[in-house]
Amino acid sequence: MKLNQPQRQSKWGILILSLMNTWKFLKSTWVIFIPFFTKFNKETILLYVLPILLVIALVASIYTYFSYLKFTFYIDENNEEFVIRSGVFNRKELRIHRDNIQDININQPFIHRLIGIYELDIDSPGTNKSEVNVKAINFDIAQEIQTYLLDKSSVVKEADAIDHETKNEKQLLKLSLLSLFKYGLTANYLRSFALLFSFVFYIVDKIREFFKSDEIENYITSKIDYQILENSIVLTVVLSFILIFLLIIFVNIIYHVLIYFNLKVERKDEKLNLSYGLLETKNAIISSNKIQFLVETQNFIQRKIGMSGLTFHQIGQSTKKNKNHYLIPACNEEEKAILQDFIWAEKPVYEQELRHNIRWFFVRIMLMIILPITIFYLIFSNEIMDYFPYLMAYSVLMLLILFFGYRHGEIKFGEQYVQVQSGIWDIDKKTIPVEKIQKVKLSQYFWQKKTNLGQIKINTAGGNTIFGTANFAVLKSIAKKYNQIICKKYKNWI
Repeated sequence: MKLNQPQRQSKWGILILSLMNTWKFLKSTWVIFIPFFTKFNKETILLYVLPILLVIALVASIYTYFSYLKFTFYIDENNEEFVIRSGVFNRKELRIHRDNIQDININQPFIHRLIGIYELDIDSPGTNKSEVNVKAINFDIAQEIQTYLLDKSSVVKEADAIDHETKNEKQLLKLSLLSLFKYGLTANYLRSFALLFSFVFYIVDKIREFFKSDEIENYITSKIDYQILENSIVLTVVLSFILIFLLIIFVNIIYHVLIYFNLKVERKDEKLNLSYGLLETKNAIISSNKIQFLVETQNFIQRKIGMSGLTFHQIGQSTKKNKNHYLIPACNEEEKAILQDFIWAEKPVYEQELRHNIRWFFVRIMLMIILPITIFYLIFSNEIMDYFPYLMAYSVLMLLILFFGYRHGEIKFGEQYVQVQSGIWDIDKKTIPVEKIQKVKLSQYFWQKKTNLGQIKINTAGGNTIFGTANFAVLKSIAKKYNQIICKKYKNWI
């Protein structure tokens, strides 16, 4: 397939575009049609409403067909650009130089999977959405485009060349269903417990309100033994807690299986090729030189079974529609070492480490426990005893969260790498190469000057990292050292 000539999308693209346009139309206009279906009889609906809808569908189909005809794409080898021409009435031409391309993802949503076609997304650094989206494309064509634009090589003209490249790829990792099951069973515990905590509070509050009624209280006093009732309530709350917890764990397992089913990681030169998904398959390429930092996430249980999740952060800010990071879950120690070796030229070494000062802990106790409870007391002082158990539970929970946050907070400095550790239950270890740092900034509140404390902020193209309430003199020397390296790097560029 010669991609230096204009190409159209797959003919199935007409169906895909029709379904998408119909869905967009229904989402924006469904409110208008509600009165017709609620106030008019069937004869009126059949006589007026349905013909109008059919006319709209016909016009949309005609517009979709011409959109399909007018949408073409090709590769301009002379200028090394990917070119898209589109528009029925207002013609547009979009050109993207391959040096400005960060990601090219080949995805296969559920509907595409039914008819055997794919979707191509092309992203550039700094954007919050895909610059190019080809809705219906054959996999071979999408792979040729991906290979050319990311591999900085000439257009692949023969299918044999694709087969040869595919054979040269080395598989680094393939997640089994058992590994995904174990990861889903052990991940996101904090979120699960937060949901359970809210649920238990809600149930207990509703039970308390129910038994406040005089009629209910009199009936219970005369008919039911108080001890039996109390035991029944406790048993109900405990069973509900267990059932909801099991349900959350089950949903977590299903989520990870659906998203990361059959995840494969293959290495080709200095790139990783990721493919995964059950209902919706995705294919992404990660270039090692575009990775800004790596985050390893692991909790106590995962550490015991030798499992963790690795997240690669690339250039750009993460949004709901366009993420700048990729998670590889359920990595064992050997797989983690292989992936880290792909990113880092040498194993990270750290000469100095720094932890939060104890004031980090006490200040947050003031802000997140004492202050909220004081405000609550001032507003609900007459009913404070009714809410006393809840306030105690909140205080204990927040105290534990803050304690583990303080205990796990740490930053390590080396000649080539910086590592920032944080977390409560799931511990994140963020490793940042010094060469990826754009700027190091220090800050210090006026009340921290006497105690020689402050914060450090590390800026990269993939996001910012802050570590606070630590020895300001040490942070100052580290910031000076890294900023000198950054200045030297920029001078070399100039």
